[in-house]
Parts: sequence; structure tokens; C-alpha cells
Amino acid sequence: MILLTEENNNLIVMKFGGSCLQDANSFEQTTKIIRKYAKNNKLIIVTSALKGITDKLIDFYKNSCEEAPECDLIIENIYYIHKNLLDEIIDDKTPEYQNTLDFIDENIEELSQLGRIVRLLRPSMDIQDIIVSYGEKLSTFIVSQYLNSLNQGFKSQFISSDEIIITDDNFGRALPLLDETEELFKTNVFPILESDKIDLICITGFYGSTKDKNTFSNIDDHDNFGIGYELSFEKQVNIFSVTGQYLSYDEQFNKPQNKEEIDYQYRWNTTSPLEELAEITVLIDPITALQIIAGYGIVNRTHERKLINIRPLFFDFGYEVIDSIDKYYAGFAKKLQKFMLKSNYEYVEQKHFFNYDIQYSIKGNNRISVAGNYEQDSIDRGITTKFALNTLPLSLSVGHRSYNDTTFFFGNAIVNIQHKYGAIIGNIEQSQRYSQKRDENYIKVDQGTGNYVLDSLTGIYVEKEGGDYIRKVYLLQDFERVVNRNYSIEASFRQSILDMIGRFYYVEESDFKSNFGELLIALDKTPYEVEFNIRQDLLNDGRYALYEITNRERLLSITPTYKNLKARVEVKEVVERHSAFITETRRSYGAEILWRMFQSPLIKPKLGYSYSEIFSSYFSNAAILLYEPRTSLLLGLPIKTKGRFELTGELIYRDYSLDVVPYLFTAAQPPGLTKIISATASFGFNKYTVLSLIYRIDFSPDNEYRQNLRFQAKIRF
Repeated sequence: MILLTEENNNLIVMKFGGSCLQDANSFEQTTKIIRKYAKNNKLIIVTSALKGITDKLIDFYKNSCEEAPECDLIIENIYYIHKNLLDEIIDDKTPEYQNTLDFIDENIEELSQLGRIVRLLRPSMDIQDIIVSYGEKLSTFIVSQYLNSLNQGFKSQFISSDEIIITDDNFGRALPLLDETEELFKTNVFPILESDKIDLICITGFYGSTKDKNTFSNIDDHDNFGIGYELSFEKQVNIFSVTGQYLSYDEQFNKPQNKEEIDYQYRWNTTSPLEELAEITVLIDPITALQIIAGYGIVNRTHERKLINIRPLFFDFGYEVIDSIDKYYAGFAKKLQKFMLKSNYEYVEQKHFFNYDIQYSIKGNNRISVAGNYEQDSIDRGITTKFALNTLPLSLSVGHRSYNDTTFFFGNAIVNIQHKYGAIIGNIEQSQRYSQKRDENYIKVDQGTGNYVLDSLTGIYVEKEGGDYIRKVYLLQDFERVVNRNYSIEASFRQSILDMIGRFYYVEESDFKSNFGELLIALDKTPYEVEFNIRQDLLNDGRYALYEITNRERLLSITPTYKNLKARVEVKEVVERHSAFITETRRSYGAEILWRMFQSPLIKPKLGYSYSEIFSSYFSNAAILLYEPRTSLLLGLPIKTKGRFELTGELIYRDYSLDVVPYLFTAAQPPGLTKIISATASFGFNKYTVLSLIYRIDFSPDNEYRQNLRFQAKIRF
């Protein structure tokens, strides 16, 4: 937890990992901690994804890239993990339960659409980042609604971190842009904290958003002016409800790849940019047990969409056409005492899709379920069946998937043991895929009647209509077996002044291995506190390159705290290899100390020093040493009750052991003294309007400087 102070009111930021969000017992323990600090403080709660969800989302993206048939199974598993947790912790008669269920349904549907977008557009790292972010989004919303449902005197508000964290566009390994992030935090979060109506804010962890070309950038000198507007209306008359919207963007308007854009691409079956859209929907409610929906839309004046949907009782029938593509569907969802029955059928472009889900509640949240699906077109056919038993402390699921000549078996076991002094949570997943091996041959046919031609220079057959060859594929007697494994265990122990957590994860699949281990130990006896962290992260990846990439990180840190004095000592090693070639090895030894001298005005000096040993096979004769002392001072003053002023100065001196250091290392860390000064003044006129003026100047060692002055107005409607 990080304790900050603004004026005379404490702001406490608390981070809860996936192990704190497992079940009702862990939520109760988390609530006790929150309640303890909420009495006289404002709180910001940051949460991770539920245990194992991030790995499942990564698997979902990878399988979507490969158009693997198990994508739907992964999405279904993610849905039921969150749905089961919701059933366990929030009363289904409360509005918070329905809000959360709607949120889960909406986001799971978005994930399914993202998977289809990946298959349509091919892999992209930005969409991968969007997919992975859903774990934190779902868990944080659940936490926020859970706290609201308790009716214990504090009100929570949910904020997605992409609204307040700006990163670079290095997708997959993005770093935050600290200045922009700091400003968004001050303008988007502080006004809520100053409101009397909100006691705590729940913010998602792990992810942010990039700048788009319509956002001010200190490295962008292009004219990015563009205009877009939206008109919408809604009207209800007796049993009729009419809604409509019209969107129009000019050619210069640069739109980010956000949720709305992805929804649009999926709904309209197109990858062209959205420039103009008009649609209208009419809903008719003649009686309680019947609902009729009709709609029409046109996008970019080229694509038309028409739909009709009839919902009698618990059935759902519909027809939809986009341009020349027709879609027919029918389904139902019905609860009969302890049974929950769901089924759906779709017919699109001579393709049949059918799925079903039967659940039986044994007692409480314990249930047995059978689910599956069937899909077929003129070439391919797939069948999936899954059996699941969900209980505490053990949940099991097994299944089978066949798709043409590929057979896929999978199994999953989750153990969740809770005790008053600690907990053990384990997860075992294993799947194996059998694919019949193939061979191919190219047969010469009459000129112009084939679909392949032979490149005489390379000897490669190239697909081309009107060629002289056809391709024949033969199924061999042998089968290829591919096994994927995913193991994880987390154990925690808490008693008196001791708090200890150990984590271990292991993932193995074809040409890929990853294992992570961490031990956290905290001793807390006011006013003393000390934290120990030991961590190792190892990754071997040979899937996407001609050589295997190995990344290894080891860390040991000790963080003692006494009252307003906090120190940190860290030893860290990072190694990156391309096969046997060492791209970079860096061993760092560092220490820093921070002193919160005064509360108001806020004065916080910090002093630090690090020593690094750097080696690379690019420069095998050079062993590079880096010495890096640094110091900073932060001054903060409240401006009456409506604003604040902060001034920060930082000095960083880098000294390399070589006179001439390769630019590979100095590009981001130039030798010499770097000086940074930043000043921020923020004024809040009410809880809806905040004006900020931000100035920063960096003096590099070569006496050149970069400065940035920004004025920002944030108005909430």
C-alpha cells in the first residue's frame, strides 16, 4: 500500500492480487482490510485479474490466431469462472448482481467478437493487448459492485485504467508515459475523491491506452485536425420504442482501435474504416411474453443491414442480412427448478452452428453441467462435448473436440483450500491434440485447367488460377500428438506480524516454455515494517523466429520502513538470448531511501544509487560498468481547497566505465548529468471541471534541452 497525503486527508492506494479474489472467504478478508482503512481515508483499490484468467486470455488470442477450434471452450471457461464467483459473493436479488451479470455478458461477447476479428484480420499485437486487458476489467467491476452491495456505508466507483494511463505503442511491452498519465490521474481521479458522494474508487490494473493522432504529442508536428459527430434519438410511444443514430467522420479524423470500432467491424462484416453510419431500430412489446424487433442500417453508403427478431416466452427467433449474406438463428433459455437449459442454432452461408448447455444445481453453488456444440459446412465438421463438476474445494472438467481429422482432449482441475491462517490454490490443465499427418503432391493437368504454376527459378509451386498443376493432399496412417500443459499453485500464510505468499506457474506447449516463481514475505509491527521479495521469471520461445529466444529475470529486494522513512535494496539480473547469442546481460545492484519530511506542505526527498554490469555478444570484448547516482525532491502545496501545486526536481548522473559506449546502451541512458524539472498546477472549479497547467524541462548531458508546456481542461458531462 502507498500512503499519500493531500491537504489533511489521507489517500490510500491498495493493490489486491488474484489470490485475494478467489471466493466468498477471500472477499470477506479483503473487505475487512478495506473497511479498516476506509474509516478516515479516501481509498483507491487496484485489482488484478482472477487467478489464471490472464493466461487463459493469452491462450484465447493464440488459438484465435491459429483458428483453433478450442477458442469457444476457453471463452466459456472464462465466463463460468466469473459467473460462479458472482453467484457466490453477491445476492442475486440485488441490483448489483444484475449490473455485474450484464457487464460479464457484454464483455464476454466482446471477447468472442475480438477472436473473430483476429481470425479475419490476422494477428496484431494491439488486439492481443486489448484481449488480455479484459481480465482486470472483469475482476475490478465485480469488486466494485460487491462493495456497493454490502450497504456498509461506503460507495464505490469503477474506472477502467485506459482512461487514466497513457502508454507508448510498443504493444505487448508498452511502457507508461508518466507525464501524460500523471495529468489524466489528477484530472480524472482527484475530482472524484474530493466528492462527498464517492468513498473509494476501483481501478483496473495492468493496462492503459496509447495516444492517437488527435491527442497532443511533443513529438508530433503534423496537422491532425479532424471532425466527427454523432446524432442519436430514442422515443417510446405505448408499445413502440424507436431508436436511431447517425455517425459521420471526415477523412482526416483518426480513430483509435477501440471497442466500438471492433464491434462495428464484426457487426457489418467489413474491415473498411468507419466513415458514415445510419441505423434505426423499432421494438414492439404487444404483451409481456412477446417482443418484436426490426431494424435497418447502412454504413459508408455501401453496406446494408436488415434484421427481424421475435422473442416469444423464452424462445428467440431471428433473421439478419448484411449485403448478400443471410443469417437465420433460433434458440431458447429456460430455468426449470434446479435445471438451466440453453440452446442456439445458426445458419450462415451454408454453415450450420448448434450449441447447447445443460446445468443442474446440486446444492448452493455446486453444479454439474454438460455442454457442447456442432458446426458443419460443405468441407469441415466439428463436434465438442464437455462435462464439468463445480464444487468447493474441487472443480473438475473434461472434454473432447473433433474437427475433421484432428482430435482434441482436454482436462482441468482446480483445488481451493481455505484456512483461517492461509490458503492453497492449485490449477492443473492439460490437453493433447491428435492430428493425422499429411503429404501432398502436385499433378500436371491440361494447360489452364489447374490452380498452381511451377516457378522454374525456385522450384516452388505457386497458387494461381489457370495454372498447369493441381494440388493433391493425402492423409497418412501416422498421427501427430501435441501436448499442452499449464500448472500453477499459490500458497499464503498469515499470522500475527507475518504475511507470506508463494506463487509458481508453469506453461509448456510446442516450442514454448514459461515458468515463474515468487516468494513474498512481510513483517509488520507498527511502526516497523520490512518486505522481502524473491522472484524468477524464465521464458523460452521458439515459435515465431528462426532461433529460440530466451529471457530470464531474477530479483531480490528488501524494503524496510520506519514511520516516514522508507528504503529499498535491490539486486536484479536480466538476460536475453537469441539461441546461444547473448543479446544483453545486465546485473544491477541498487539502493534508495525516501523520507516524507512533512505532510502539509508535502516535502519528499529521495536519494538513490545503482551499479550495473552490462555485457553483449555484439561487443564481446567490452565489459561495461554503469554507475548511476540519483536524487530528487518533491514539494506539494494545496491551493486553498480547490487545487494543488507540485514542483519536482531530479538529478541523474550516469558514468560508464568506457570512454566510447555503444549507442545500443546510451540511447535511453546517455552518460553525464541529466536534470529534470517539472511543475504542475491544477484547479478544480467543481467536481466536473478541472483545469491543469503542466510544465516540464529536461536538460540532457550535452546541454540540449527539451521542454513541454501543456494546458488541459477536463469537463465531465
